[in-house]
Order: sequence, then C-alpha cells, then structure tokens
Amino acid sequence: AVAALAVAMGTAAMAASVSGDVAGSFDEDAGTLTLTTTLSNTATILVLDKDADVTAVTDDDILYIDQTSTGSFGTMGLLGGTDLADGKYPIMVGYYDADDEFAILEGTLTIGDVATVLIGDVSLDEKVTLTDAMLIVRHYAGSATITDETALAAADTSGDDKITLGDATYIVMYYVGNTDRAGNVGSYK
Repeated sequence: AVAALAVAMGTAAMAASVSGDVAGSFDEDAGTLTLTTTLSNTATILVLDKDADVTAVTDDDILYIDQTSTGSFGTMGLLGGTDLADGKYPIMVGYYDADDEFAILEGTLTIGDVATVLIGDVSLDEKVTLTDAMLIVRHYAGSATITDETALAAADTSGDDKITLGDATYIVMYYVGNTDRAGNVGSYK
C-alpha cells in the first residue's frame, strides 16, 4: 500500500533567500520513499525518526540519508526498515545555494492520517514561539477567541483542559530554554 505524504518546507535561519519544496510518497510494502524537489543542485537529505531532536541528531535518529541527491531524488530505501507508523517525521535538506552559501530546508513529512497536536503551537505553524503565548493571552483576555479545536488543544500546555495565563507562561519558559518549567510544551498529543 502506498501512503500519501506531505512535506511542508520552510527556510532555516542561516539562509534568508532559500526556498524549495519536497513532495513524494511512501510505499510501506517495499519500504521505499520517493521524493522530488524543486532544488536543482546537489543536496543532502535526511529523514529522521519522528521522535528525533532536530537540534541534536544522532545516528539512531536517521531513517534515511543521501549525500549526493540532485533535482529529483527518486526512490530511496529507508534505513529504519519498512514499518513507518502514521506520524510526522522531521526532514532536512542541506545544499549550497546560488551564492555558494550552505542552506538548510527543514520540514515535516506526514505519513497517513495524523491527528497529533504540537503542544504550544497555537498558531498551527509547526513551531512554538512567543506569538503562541500572545494568542493565549488574547484568548484569556477575551480580545481574540481561539475557536479552532486543534489550536485550543495546543493552547492547553498544562494539560488541565483550561486555557489560562499559566499556559502562556509555559510557552515563554519553553521559548527561553527553561524546559523544566515548560509543562507539556514541545511534546505531541
């Protein structure tokens, strides 16, 4: 069975002018991933385990790596075997841009029907920022109500089924790196 997947790509902070897209499909029976991209130069591509920390990737996190990919990546066997569960998998494409500067596209490869929510991502942009904390404060104050069910689930950073200023505080703690005081922010549910 071939599971449809979507890869949302964004630019890394290192390269302001970088852009590109990656799309493809995953064949569970064969354990292969077929990717194409708009990038025309040689690139390194990594598909990581869905629980990987993209800021500290280890060998065990890598499901696939190709350091000589060009344009259309074609079909690839995944290092992690053929059993990829439904979920969101980090994907990174590193390459040299037109100015010969190293750039990285980062995104999320979604396989199957995934209903997970990144706790703290109230804006639903796949990252947790101070904007998310501000959205909670506005909701709490009544100036801008959060109505989307996924956004409401992401806003409940304490897991108590209420949206309070404490939820916004957890996001701020997470954002400044104090993860011990960040509640459930950064995890998925």
